[in-house]
Parts: sequence; structure tokens; C-alpha cells
Amino acid sequence: MYAAYMLQTTYGERGYMSAHVDVKRSGEEDVFVVNRGPVFHFKDVKILGLPDNLAQQLMKDAPKTGEVYSAARVSDWLEEGRKQVAKASIVQKFAIKEVRLDRANATVTVTVGLFK
Repeated sequence: MYAAYMLQTTYGERGYMSAHVDVKRSGEEDVFVVNRGPVFHFKDVKILGLPDNLAQQLMKDAPKTGEVYSAARVSDWLEEGRKQVAKASIVQKFAIKEVRLDRANATVTVTVGLFK
């Protein structure tokens, strides 16, 4: 169901990466039961393929260890990073290479870098 998908997505945007939504029928109504699970936090953000000085500059505004994970936070940071990469006359695309969830520890490691 679309409503269950949207609930799960909304919880995920708030750091609940293991959220699961069950839909149960109660008479003529649907009842949505949400098991949000643990809130995930950033463990690490890694930048690959950029000159050290530019990577250090970008890391100043990167999500920090312990911050609640948010895909929107990563997206906003990447957008600002793309502007700085373009100013440095680097033509490759600066984007996410990997998002690794550690479900046992409720942490997320994000790796970004350049693509041809």
C-alpha cells in the first residue's frame, strides 16, 4: 500500500532506517502499525578522489559522527559540495558512491567521490 510506503519513507527520513509498517484491517478501516526500530546516526563520511585541500574544505560542513542520519542532510551537503567542486574546475560529477548501514550498531557510513 502506498500509505504504508510513505510512512516507512517518512520514518526513514528521520533516521529510522529499519522502520517497518504493517497494515491490518479493522472492520472497514486500515490500521497502520509502525515498528520504527532504532534511530540511526552517522558513523563516518568519506570523500574519495578529491584533492586533500578541497576534501578538507568540504568536510567542514559534512554530517558529523553522532548526528542523526538524514538523506536530505547528505543531499543538501552534496549540492553545496558540487558548487565548490565546480569552482575548482573539476568536471567529474561529485556524488554518493555508497551508503552503508550497520544495523547492529544503528550507524551509517556515507562515501562520496567523483564519477566520470
